[in-house]
Amino acid sequence: MASEDAPRALEQMADVYAAELGMGRLAVLGLPGDTLGDFKVPDGLVAVGTLCSVSINGIFLHANIATTSRFGGLLELEDRTPKRFTQIIHYDGTSLDPLEIFIRGHMTSVGEAARTGSGLLGASFREVPSIALPEVERLSNLSARLGVGGVLAVGRPDQPLLDIPVPMGRAGLIVCGGLNPIAAMVESGIPSSSSAMHTLCEYGELVDYTQLPRLLRTARREGRCGSAR
Repeated sequence: MASEDAPRALEQMADVYAAELGMGRLAVLGLPGDTLGDFKVPDGLVAVGTLCSVSINGIFLHANIATTSRFGGLLELEDRTPKRFTQIIHYDGTSLDPLEIFIRGHMTSVGEAARTGSGLLGASFREVPSIALPEVERLSNLSARLGVGGVLAVGRPDQPLLDIPVPMGRAGLIVCGGLNPIAAMVESGIPSSSSAMHTLCEYGELVDYTQLPRLLRTARREGRCGSAR
């Protein structure tokens, strides 16, 4: 995004994080010339790196829990409760991240969902072994406390989750899309470009989303990305 749009963009993103519709609470701010992983922020632009939902897969895999990612889609939220998937794109049928497609198609209403509790947001459907459900729930809660949350719903063994069937011995899992904060920014009319699963970042470089405006103001005072407002 352009540096002059950054303060308003962070406000839109903060609403999503506060409503717990993003992947946890952590993000990283990139100023002009900074390098995030292997991505260098161009002059005149500001970048925000959000956590990808595939991080949950990595956390489970570290605990020897194999996770199957089935599809990404638009999840309808009503009164802050997940109701149904209105659109889905199976991961084995696309080389693009489904949420990127929905954002570019202006099909999301993440900002509205954050403000009112009802709207369409990006989410993914995963499967885990039923026998691992206690550990899945423990790790999900621990991850949330560490700022890497994002699990919206955990299904029951062998039972459909939001009418999505699962094979025997498996349970469903619904995870927030990592680009949901970016979707809210795009919905507000702020020009930007986004790329899912673009690079890796050290955990220690991530900060709580509430710290991003302060970091931006400090950078502006130092003349690193335009004048202070």
